Amino acid sequence: PTRWLPCSLITAVTLGMRLPLMGMSMTIDEANAHDAYTLNGFHAIFLEPYNSNNHPLNAFFSWMCVSLLGNTEWAMRLPALLFGLATVALAGRFARELAGSRVAGWSAALLLAVTPYHAAYSASSRGYSLAMFFALASGWFLYHALRRPSPRAAAGLALSLGLTALSHLFFMILFAAWGFALGLWGAVLLFSPGARHGRRVAAWVLACLGVGAGA
Repeated sequence: PTRWLPCSLITAVTLGMRLPLMGMSMTIDEANAHDAYTLNGFHAIFLEPYNSNNHPLNAFFSWMCVSLLGNTEWAMRLPALLFGLATVALAGRFARELAGSRVAGWSAALLLAVTPYHAAYSASSRGYSLAMFFALASGWFLYHALRRPSPRAAAGLALSLGLTALSHLFFMILFAAWGFALGLWGAVLLFSPGARHGRRVAAWVLACLGVGAGA
């Protein structure tokens, strides 16, 4: 079908910009993380004192890939590549939902696919590619939680935020940003005309928690 042609082209562009980078020599940060965490497994990644060079979730997936596929640059960078591809796909899906247009989705996916920084992060055994995917996923769940609240959206938001932080601690700033957004939404519900009493109470609690997290 014609609608699959743009998806195939975007996938080809995405891979074309990332695959040539997969076999390059390790950077200093990659080499340090590789020696300290990827080669030493679960205990070094999760149970030893935290070090800013340890991006736990990526280190864990890299350790699994290296254990299964061999100790090569390709193997240790495979998780970053896969999550980079998934981020491009999710960006297209999210943009399509926001704009209500396939063209908007394809445009967003293509824009991210050709972004040099994202291409580099998708071929680097660090936590940035994973963090970007889960950060975008948290935005997607937040959008659905605000549009049509449900336990599934709330659980997805909490899980994606937790995995974002586990990918890179710097991205914990999203807890404040999304918490503030939820707080504002709760305040709007609280003072909206015709809101039921139970809904007002729930909105007030949500507002307090949201603004507290945002602060």
